[in-house]
Parts: sequence; structure tokens; C-alpha cells
Amino acid sequence: MLKPVLKHWQLDEEEFGRVLRINDIGEKLAGKSYLEAFQYRRITNVVSHAERLEKQGTAFKLLEIIDEGYATRTGISEFTGISRETIRHWLNGDSKPSRSSTFKLAAFIEALESDGADEFKYELNRFVRSNDNTGISFTHTCTVLGITKMTLMRWVSDPTYVPTEGNVKDFLPWLKKFNKARADLSKIMDTPPASLGKSKVGRRARIKKADK
Repeated sequence: MLKPVLKHWQLDEEEFGRVLRINDIGEKLAGKSYLEAFQYRRITNVVSHAERLEKQGTAFKLLEIIDEGYATRTGISEFTGISRETIRHWLNGDSKPSRSSTFKLAAFIEALESDGADEFKYELNRFVRSNDNTGISFTHTCTVLGITKMTLMRWVSDPTYVPTEGNVKDFLPWLKKFNKARADLSKIMDTPPASLGKSKVGRRARIKKADK
């Protein structure tokens, strides 16, 4: 089911998993693990939204969502990964979204209509299982949050876990900010300056040290 959806909406695996908040999408596409029933329902709902957007036009729906206070351009951009400038062009009628962008917008609309539980599980999974090179201590972060690692791991591993309204309202926004900041920092750590340690000052300091 999944591969034809990806092909039709011109999405790669990473984009598809991110906008639908599905963890380990590669394993699911390879048949090593399976989607939960609610994830199948979500995909069906998103596809229906995307098809309606293609027929009715995207700009009107986006204006409706923004004018009624359900979302902002920034919020749409952060969820979909589409720039605010591109969204502005759509709203002004200067251009139309691609098929992949239409699907991402449909996923955003579907998320607005959900209770936030799926998004909470997705962000919590990223928080607990992410392997990066930032050096941020998971243990220390749990201490700051005032929650044990065991509790978080239980929430992630238990398929029947349903987050409380308080967790969705208060913890989810923090998780999203933390995960985004850590991902940004990880990218910076992956690209250190090429000239580090090769400046003239550095060379002079090493020469003086060698002379001593």
C-alpha cells in the first residue's frame, strides 16, 4: 500500500515518515515491521484531504485555516518543511503547490483535526531513540524534566499507551522545540569548519611550543 502512495504523491521515504509522524518508515516499507491500524486510517485521511486540495485548490483552504486562527504560516512551515515564502506565493496566487507539497499540507490539515496523540508519540520516540552527535545527555535531560528514563521508555514501547491531555498540551510543544533544536545542532556538528587548527595564530603557537 505504501509504495504506490509515495510514488503517486512524489515523496521520498523520509518526507513521508516525517509528515505522517511514522517512525522507522524504512522498516515498514521493507516489510520488517507493520503499521498500526490508526496509522493506516491516518494515511487514508491524508490522501482524501490531498485529493480534495487538488480539486478545490490549496490557497482557499490555507486562507481559511489562517483567518480562523487554527494555524499560522510559521506553524504550517515548521510542520511541512515548506518555506514561509513559498506558502506566501500560494496564498497570493502566484504559484501552486507541487504534488508532494499538496500531500504535506494535507497531512498538516489532518493533524489539526486530530487529538495530538499521534504527534506526541512521534516526537517522544524521536526524543528517546534519536542517536546524534550533539553530546546532549539523555539522563540529564530526564532529570531536568523530573521524569525517569524508565517511564519514557515504557511510554515509547507500549503500543496501548495513550498520552494524557496534559502531556499533549504542555509536554508536546517542548518535545517539538527540543527535537528541532537538537536536529539543528546535530547538522552544525556534522559540518565543522574546514580550517580549524590551521590558522596562522595556531601555527605560530605550535612553533613557539616546539622551540621551547
